[in-house]
Amino acid sequence: MKFSLMACWVVALLSVGAAKDDGGSRKYRARRQDALGELDDEVPNDDGQCKPCQCMPGPAGAPGPMGMPGNHGNNGNNGAPGPAGPQGKPGEKGEKGMKGKKGPKGDAGEAAPRPTKVAFSVQRNSTFGGLTYDFTITFDHVVTNEGGAFSSYTSYVTIPRAGTYAFFINTTGNNGNSLIWLLVNGSKKASVWASSSKSNPYPTANNQIILMLQQDDRVWLQLAAGSTMNFGTSPSVLTFNGYILWTLD
Repeated sequence: MKFSLMACWVVALLSVGAAKDDGGSRKYRARRQDALGELDDEVPNDDGQCKPCQCMPGPAGAPGPMGMPGNHGNNGNNGAPGPAGPQGKPGEKGEKGMKGKKGPKGDAGEAAPRPTKVAFSVQRNSTFGGLTYDFTITFDHVVTNEGGAFSSYTSYVTIPRAGTYAFFINTTGNNGNSLIWLLVNGSKKASVWASSSKSNPYPTANNQIILMLQQDDRVWLQLAAGSTMNFGTSPSVLTFNGYILWTLD
């Protein structure tokens, strides 16, 4: 502060002197330069040494304390997906999981299609009859039963599919009289009558019929009350045959 005031005082004096000297501006400049030179020698620097007033930049100071962290900047936009990498190796087989709960019961499936092939041939060669009531004729031997329509347990034919069927009855008796009925669901549809005599000990009788039947209809043969069928010697035999001609559905 001391040196600054002194420099200002010297400059002011020189300025006044210049104003009084009408033609001595050259002398004024010379005196001003000498005065400033003397002041420059009196201005100390940071080391206590004098230097010109036009001071040079000093050495860098020590770093100041670290400031507070700035706010987090905005996230950048997602980049475009990169190309698919190569397929990795299969991983190791995992442990077996626990058994799951039983699932709900599924819907009932469709019924299996009924067979379209129906053909049967059965025989009886043992004696029976002489009863006072009608009864179902059973058979000793099943020759053919394609499609399984004939039941050897009941001697009934159960129609598997609606259609047109053909049935054949043939009997050869021995010393007897017999009346045989063909029934459908208990209704008489056809008959066979055979009567033997001394002149004709082995009478033969036969009949056939074609019927349109529905699924699950039942067909069988019945011996009328009082009839007798003697099949003790060959060629005595009763045969019952049938097959489907075509279906209706």
